[in-house]
Amino acid sequence: MALKIEKTSTEKLNSLQQIKQAAGTLNAATDRFSKVILEIEEFLKTLNIGVACWVTIPGTEWADEQTGASGFNQLGYSKVNGKWGFALSSFNDYADEPDVWAFHDSSRDLRLKSVACLPLLLDELANGATKLSHDVDERTHEVEQLVAALKGRGAL
Repeated sequence: MALKIEKTSTEKLNSLQQIKQAAGTLNAATDRFSKVILEIEEFLKTLNIGVACWVTIPGTEWADEQTGASGFNQLGYSKVNGKWGFALSSFNDYADEPDVWAFHDSSRDLRLKSVACLPLLLDELANGATKLSHDVDERTHEVEQLVAALKGRGAL
């Protein structure tokens, strides 16, 4: 038997008023949240670091016992649609590539969950930049040695 729920016109109006008020408050809070994240993102862009880095967002792991599928979400700093910035990704066992989108284009819920990972992401980004800098120095030294050897043989 179907449950029939009836509300009076006044109750419906009250619900709509509550939704309107909650939406205004929620949107204002989200705008404030987005501006703070954007400050960090803009600072990172000025560094022109060009290093992608990802961390898993706790509590976003999932598994489907019936299909055996599982997945998780990550917060990252990466190039998405030609622009560097914070990004979110969703991994799933059955997809070849994760779904990746710019941070500000993702769901409000996932953005809020991801913020707990921001300090870890920044640490990983610093470590990644340091390692890459070291790797570039090593490769530059190798190429310099090659150039010196070629010059010594008169090849350059």
